[in-house]
This record gives sequence, structure tokens and C-alpha cells, in this order.
Amino acid sequence: TLDERTVYQTINYCENGINADVPMDYFQIINFYLRERLLRFLFSLHDMEILSSERQLQLMRKNIRKIQILVQVLSYSLADLDAEISLMFSNEDRVKLGSVSLGKQPMTITQLAKWAPIPSEQKDVYIRKMITLSNPFLQDKKIFVLMLMILLFEDKSDPNVNHISEQYWTMLKRYLEKRTAMLDINMAMFALEKLSISLNE
Repeated sequence: TLDERTVYQTINYCENGINADVPMDYFQIINFYLRERLLRFLFSLHDMEILSSERQLQLMRKNIRKIQILVQVLSYSLADLDAEISLMFSNEDRVKLGSVSLGKQPMTITQLAKWAPIPSEQKDVYIRKMITLSNPFLQDKKIFVLMLMILLFEDKSDPNVNHISEQYWTMLKRYLEKRTAMLDINMAMFALEKLSISLNE
């Protein structure tokens, strides 16, 4: 959970808005917090638990970066502010922040990127990349989780583990086939496969 100082800083930003880049220590704390929440979730997955601890760590080192980018892409893909805030903070921390989390300037991943303490040119390149990669299909929570699993178990050097990733591709296609009223399956698969390739670059 967030420490009291970070909660206070976040409340201040939500109430009064942000008019300058956030301090580096705040930026780093929030990023560490997001990474910790993500890792806790990934290590709790059943398909991870059946692997040895050493193999889990190898997979995490190999794939964590693209998984983190997928989470960031999700934030740029969401059209719902409340969903963005839920992605940013745990339920426990949302209680700490109270109604202010929906204040003048709600703190989200997209807002944090906008006011990141990095050079403007680097920031602009990052934001343009996220907007380019954003994908409305990720707004469906099940599609997002399946994409996350596909990336997590992707390892061409280990056929047994990579087979898990391929199984999730199959599950994704089957899920999309049930939603024919909402979308064209081939278009959806093409868009999601293209996103996967982009995250591996």
C-alpha cells in the first residue's frame, strides 16, 4: 500500500491539479508501487505456481518489461476514468484517497506520464507510442488478462512453457468467436497479434 506521504501528495494533486512535473521521488514511488502490484498478481497465477521458483524468475526477467508496457497501453486504451483509477490504485488505497481520487485532476497512469520528470522530447515520444499502441479491445477485461497471459508465458526457447502461451491464444480466439455481434474476429485477432508483435520489438 501507499505510505502516508505519498497518499498526501496524491490527494493534493487530485484536489488542486498538477501544473508542473511531479518530483522524481514521487514518480519513482508510484512506479515501484505499480510494479509491485503487478508482480504480486503474476506470481499468484496458477500456471505460474506450477513452475519452479527459478523458472518463474527467468520468465519474469524475460517478459516483465513488455507486460508493464501492456498495462500502460491499457491505461491509454480505457475510455472510463473510474477504470483508469482502478488500474492505478488498489481498493485499499482508493479508500485512503476517498472521493478525492475523482477530484479536479485524478491521478492515473496517463496523467503520471504527462507530468513525468523527464525531458519533454522523451515524454512526447513515449506518449505518442502509447497512443499508437492503444487498442479498444483491451477495454474488455478478459481480453486484457488473456493478452497478459500470452505475453507472460511467451518463451520460444522452452516449448513446454511457450505451449501455455499458445493455449491462451486459442482461448482468446474462442472468446472472440463468442462475441461475433460485437466485432469481426479476424480484425480483432489481427489487431491483437499486431499489438503482441509491437510489444516484443
